[in-house]
Amino acid sequence: MNLNKGSIEHLEKVGISASLILKWKSLTEYLAALPSAVIAYSGGVDSSFLAYASSQALGEKMVAITIVSPVEPSDILKAAVDFAVQHGFKHETISHDPLQNPNFRANPADRCYHCKTII
Repeated sequence: MNLNKGSIEHLEKVGISASLILKWKSLTEYLAALPSAVIAYSGGVDSSFLAYASSQALGEKMVAITIVSPVEPSDILKAAVDFAVQHGFKHETISHDPLQNPNFRANPADRCYHCKTII
C-alpha cells in the first residue's frame, strides 16, 4: 500500500499523529511485501485492526478466518462479519466444536491450548 501525499494529509487532518502515521506506513509496507496472508480473525480489536491493515496492504491476497463454535457467542460472529463487510475484506468461517475434545471439555486451566492445537 502506498500512502500518497493526499492520504497522509487526510490522516493528519483527522488528528492522527505523525508517529502513528509512520507506524501505519511501516506495518502496511511490511504486509504488502508478503505474498499473501491468512488472518486469524475473532472480530476483536486486535484481529480487526490486523485484518483491516492486511486488506489495505494485500487486497484480494488476504483472507480473514473466524472460527465458529458453540462456545462462542453469536454476537461476536455478527460483529466480525459486519466489520469485514463494512471494510470490504474477504472473510470466511470454519466450524469447530471444541466440546468434542475431552481435554477441552474437562475445562482445565490450559483448555485454550487444547482447542487451539486442533484448530
